[in-house]
Amino acid sequence: MSTDNNFWVNTEGLSTALSAVKNAGDAARNAGQLLADTLNQYDGCWGNDPTGQEFFRSFGGASQQLQQGLSDTADVVNGTADGVKTMATNLTTTEDNNIGRVQELTTPDMTPADPTLGKTTKK
Repeated sequence: MSTDNNFWVNTEGLSTALSAVKNAGDAARNAGQLLADTLNQYDGCWGNDPTGQEFFRSFGGASQQLQQGLSDTADVVNGTADGVKTMATNLTTTEDNNIGRVQELTTPDMTPADPTLGKTTKK
């Protein structure tokens, strides 16, 4: 967020949202696996006669595309969640490092006004 020329990120809020995003990715993967397991039970039931072959020509490709789409969706959603988690972790680390550096800059006649922000005031 950006307010009054300040930039900040609610990394705790991101962490809370990430579990829901991860759950969505896992749900897509589980749906794809359930679909694959169900379809595998009926694999070949259409037979090898001309009618069965015609059915499979229209069903087989669409079935594979759907299964691949669910797998790809899960990968993208989970990958996005992992990326946001990494970003939040890195932002927290950067903020902690910056606070430490600012606090190191204080002179003997200054004390930190708010150690969490690294601001200083004259003694």
